[in-house]
Order: sequence, then structure tokens, then C-alpha cells
Amino acid sequence: MRQELEYAREVQLSMLPSEAPALPWLEMARLSLPATEVGGDYYDFFAIHEDRMLVVIGDVAGHGLASGIVLASIRSGLTLLVDDIEDSPTVMERLNRMLRETSRTRVLVSLGLVLFDRSGRVTVTSAGHPPALLWRSLTGEVETIDLPSLPLGTGLASEPKPRVINLEAGDTILLYTDGLFEATDSSGEPMGLDRLTEVFAASAEKSLEDLKADILQSAWRHRGASPQEDDITLVAVRYSGESDGGTSLLSD
Repeated sequence: MRQELEYAREVQLSMLPSEAPALPWLEMARLSLPATEVGGDYYDFFAIHEDRMLVVIGDVAGHGLASGIVLASIRSGLTLLVDDIEDSPTVMERLNRMLRETSRTRVLVSLGLVLFDRSGRVTVTSAGHPPALLWRSLTGEVETIDLPSLPLGTGLASEPKPRVINLEAGDTILLYTDGLFEATDSSGEPMGLDRLTEVFAASAEKSLEDLKADILQSAWRHRGASPQEDDITLVAVRYSGESDGGTSLLSD
């Protein structure tokens, strides 16, 4: 059984990107730490073409082998539907239908789709996923991109509404799963979104690798000797501006 679980872990890890795509206008960093041999978190990158990049982050309720199987199906579905990503609500609806029709028991999956354009235009669509955080380089302030919605798999009617935002050079978006801010200390107190936002704001000017390390270290310090109870995944994306070095100045 141990060997089978280790093999399942290897298969799951092989489905995650081995490295972030190299683009002149977009910088990315990521990490994923499963709480068990097979995790329930997922992230991915889909290059639509050289001027567009889809970043995906997801989380199956719970973790373990069953969650890993569900995530494999979500990844397969996205691979087939990525050409239709301009209509992200329809993509979400099809994935939702796939989950309902292929699972005998109810499976809940939170999913975030973030489509980056070289011009600085970003389209965010969420199915029950935690809010993305956006650090504005001009002001040093953090905005919360909160899109209330139901996760996939509920069986209830849900029409996620995308939000379009516009980035300037240096702006950074942080995507994450709830295992990060729900990490608890010995007294049961979670790290919380407020602490996560504070760490993000304090470190957002650093390199993305340093930003990633600061966030993880903060979560580890808060958790102390308490065990990791949930998978932890984060993806940080920084918009570098268009390839000529200019800054996109689009209006909302």
C-alpha cells in the first residue's frame, strides 16, 4: 500500500508543471505542499499563445488518493476546454456538470481561473475559491479580488461572473488555497487572511521567490509545532509590462 501511494504521488506530481513558463511580460513562482502522500490541491499554466496565459488554481475538499483522482479529471477537462476559455463561465459550468455526472458521491472543488493578457488585462473567474490578492506597485496597497460563488460539484445552479481588472508594470497577483491561511497554531487559531495580506504587502516588492519564501515562513512560524493538516499551494504572478518595456494604461 505504501508503494502504491508513493507511485500515486509521483503520478500526481508529474501532472503539475515542472517549472513556470518563461514569458518576457509575465513572471511566475509557485509551490505546492501536500499534507499527505497525495494532495487535493492543483495549479497549472496554459499558454493560449505568446500573448495570453491562463493560470489555474484549485482545491478538492479533503485530501488523499480520491482527491488526487478528482484533480486529474479536472486537469483533463481543462485541457480539452482551454480553447473556450474566453467564455470562462461556460467552462466552469461544463466542469461542474462533469463532476456531477461522473461522481457517485458529491465532490466539491474550488477553482480559480485567471487569464492574463500581454496588454495588462486580466480576467478572473472563481468557483468558490478564496479571493485573490492584488498588490499595486504604484501605491503599495493590496486589493482583494473577492468573487462570491459556489464551488464546483454542489449540484446547485451557479453562474460565476468574471471580473476584469487592468494591471500596470510591477503589479503582483497572489493565488492560494485555504490550507495557507487556515494553518492553525497550538491553540487552534488560524493564520487568517489579514495576516496573509500583511505579509504579502510587506514582501511584494521583493523577488517572487523571496515573496514565496516570506509567506511560507510566516505560515510556518504561526503554525509552530502543530502538524500540517491541509495541502498548501500558492502561485504568485507579476506583470512586467509589454515587451517594449512600456506600461499598459487601460481603463476599467
